[in-house]
Amino acid sequence: MTQERRWLTPPQAAVLLEVSDQTVRDWIAAGRIPAIKHPSGQFRIRREDVEAILSGNATEPVAT
Repeated sequence: MTQERRWLTPPQAAVLLEVSDQTVRDWIAAGRIPAIKHPSGQFRIRREDVEAILSGNATEPVAT
């Protein structure tokens, strides 16, 4: 059994959240979804944060 990735790219998070990649990037920019930014400029989002949004248990609700 493979272990699920702990960190997701914005496109991967977008698939799980059923929104566009640009929507996820907009949410990151607005501070609506927590993400880290690598020195290369790429963002990563914790899978746990995406799952919290999906289950309705996010600490900061994501507004569209």
